Amino acid sequence: MTALVINTMLVSAILLQLSRTELSHVDTLLFGFFPMVGNILFRLRFPQALTASLTCTLIMAGVIVLEPAGQEGLELLAMVIFVSTTGLSLLANHQLEHNQRQVWLLRQRERLLLEEKRAAGQRLTREANCDALTGVFNRRHLERDLAQRWADLTREDGLAILMVDVDHFKTYNDHHGHVEGDHCLQQVAEALQAAIGPQPGMVVRYGGEEFLVLLESVTERQLRACAERIRRKVRAIKLIHPDSAVAKVLTVSVGAVSYKAEQHTNLTDLVRAADAALYDAKHQGRDCCVVR
Repeated sequence: MTALVINTMLVSAILLQLSRTELSHVDTLLFGFFPMVGNILFRLRFPQALTASLTCTLIMAGVIVLEPAGQEGLELLAMVIFVSTTGLSLLANHQLEHNQRQVWLLRQRERLLLEEKRAAGQRLTREANCDALTGVFNRRHLERDLAQRWADLTREDGLAILMVDVDHFKTYNDHHGHVEGDHCLQQVAEALQAAIGPQPGMVVRYGGEEFLVLLESVTERQLRACAERIRRKVRAIKLIHPDSAVAKVLTVSVGAVSYKAEQHTNLTDLVRAADAALYDAKHQGRDCCVVR
């Protein structure tokens, strides 16, 4: 576009020289139109607008120099008009580009502010729904999520709950200290996440050293396999537990239950059934799974 402006100005100057008439000098009064089009209509970037304007000014000076004698007053007038219009259009171009940059910066700032607000909202939501220590979901999120699922729950959904309790955690905490106890819970939470893998579901810190695992679309066979996988993965961490009455490493007890419409009429029934299965696992000596 810069080249177009310059070439148009140059071609017009050549045509003027090739077709001189008594009134051809009047045409030079209109030459300021070319840089004005480039600066305002085309909205060239300011460096290109400045280049085009200076080049057109040089061409205009050449036209004035080649004007026939006796037109000194008109030559001066034409040059003044050309320089004035070109300078004003160049100033307008600079202001337009400045305003355009300001608008772009304001839009970028608005976008960044929106992204920051969105990130802050997501962070607040995550903090409200997740356990600060382990990073898994908290009980509040579980209750809200289950309440939403329950209205449309059917037998075909394959919903299941596993209650997981760290065996003799109090003695582990007393022996190793609270810092190691917190680290222990974090590793157990990671083991639970790894145990369910890509299967639809979520891990929840239900309270203290007790976790709840919610699974979707699972058969009873898959539920038993997942419960045993959880037990084995926690043992595989090999956290030394010298005061445990079960083993010399950290273990968990697992109670699991799948949704049955005729037995579980509400959320409390389903969670209570999983808790009862966990109690049976503890009663059987811990470090085992009971699935109902």
